[in-house]
Amino acid sequence: MHQLKVTTGETATTTVLPEFMLAHLNLKEGDTLLVVPTPNGYLLTSNSEGVEEQLQLGLEFMNEYNETFKDLAQ
Repeated sequence: MHQLKVTTGETATTTVLPEFMLAHLNLKEGDTLLVVPTPNGYLLTSNSEGVEEQLQLGLEFMNEYNETFKDLAQ
């Protein structure tokens, strides 16, 4: 887990992703970062073809078997 500081400037509230996170996400200046709501918060991912559809299918699967996942986590 990594913690990021949120700062407020004159025109926006921002946070800075460290270089290793940008590299892991294969992001560079000007790229799009997807912020996907999940039952546990938000998922940050890079924009690649099919990611949104795959994430939606995964979330639907997790919601369908939510009780099973809860039991397995115990």
